[in-house]
Amino acid sequence: FRVMLEGAAALGCKGIWIYSLSVVDGTMAKAAHDAMVNIAKFEDFYKQKNTPKDFAITSPSKDMAYTVHRFNGKTLISVFNYDYKKSIKVTLQVKKAVDALTGKSLPIKDGKVVLTLLPSKSAYVFCH
Repeated sequence: FRVMLEGAAALGCKGIWIYSLSVVDGTMAKAAHDAMVNIAKFEDFYKQKNTPKDFAITSPSKDMAYTVHRFNGKTLISVFNYDYKKSIKVTLQVKKAVDALTGKSLPIKDGKVVLTLLPSKSAYVFCH
């Protein structure tokens, strides 16, 4: 549903047809986005209790959420910015960090990586 809305917006459409007499426009997309943000906040409330002790993930924004997954000796940290208007800064306290999508090492200063997430964007970081 969200992909259909974003695809329509990218193509310059004013909305998408779901039923013969119903058009979904930007207000519906915003309501769906806000609902997903609230659901994610509830999920994060429970998930963050199990965050590994060897990582510190902080942000001054209340619209930041994250998940931590371990597999094959690596740790993947997924960080999400749920604010659709403002960029946020997220600090990861790690020894080594690599952008999971590009494979490039992220600069570490004083044992911390600072990520800037644009509105409604996410970052995926492998940490060691």
